[in-house]
Amino acid sequence: AHTPTLDSLANVGVRSTFRPCYPSVTFPNHYSMATGLHPDHHGLVNNFFYDAELDSSYRMGNLDPQFYGGEPIWNTAERQGVPFSDRADSVISWLKLPEDVRPHLIMWYMEEPDAIGHSATPDSSATLDVVENLDKVLNHFFTEARQLDIFDKIDFIVLSDHGMATYYPEKYVNLNDY
Repeated sequence: AHTPTLDSLANVGVRSTFRPCYPSVTFPNHYSMATGLHPDHHGLVNNFFYDAELDSSYRMGNLDPQFYGGEPIWNTAERQGVPFSDRADSVISWLKLPEDVRPHLIMWYMEEPDAIGHSATPDSSATLDVVENLDKVLNHFFTEARQLDIFDKIDFIVLSDHGMATYYPEKYVNLNDY
C-alpha cells in the first residue's frame, strides 16, 4: 500500500519488531497491550477456550466480565461508531487542553485493517485501500498535531497486535488432527 505517513514515521522515528505474548493471537495480545499484563495474569489465554473454574467457554468478542475485568477501550470506541477522522480530532482536542488537565497518556484504537484483513485477506485490494485511508487519517492527525506548541514533547507509538498472512487452502494444516 502507498503509506507516506507511516513510511515517514518509520524513517524519522524508532522502529522495533513486536514480540507478541504467547499465544500470538488477537485477544490475548490486544488485552495485554491495553492492561500491561500477560495472559496468565489477565485471563484471556486464547481467542477461544474453556475455563474449568467457571465451567464456561470464552469466545473472542464475549464481553462477559467473568473472563476479564472491565471493558477494553477498543470495544467502547467500536460500539460508539466513531469514524477514524473524528477519533483523530478528539485526540487533537485533548492535546490542546491546558497542561494541568491534559491527559499524559492517550490511547487511540482503530479496528482496521484487522477487520478487513481477516475477511478479505491482508494483500487484497480492499485491505490495501483501508490501509491507505488510515494513512490519510494519520496524515490529517499529524498535520494538526504539528501546529501544537507541545508537538516536540509528544511521543507517538503506532503498533499492531499481530501480523497476517494470506490463507492458502492447499497449505492448511489442522493441528487438531495431530
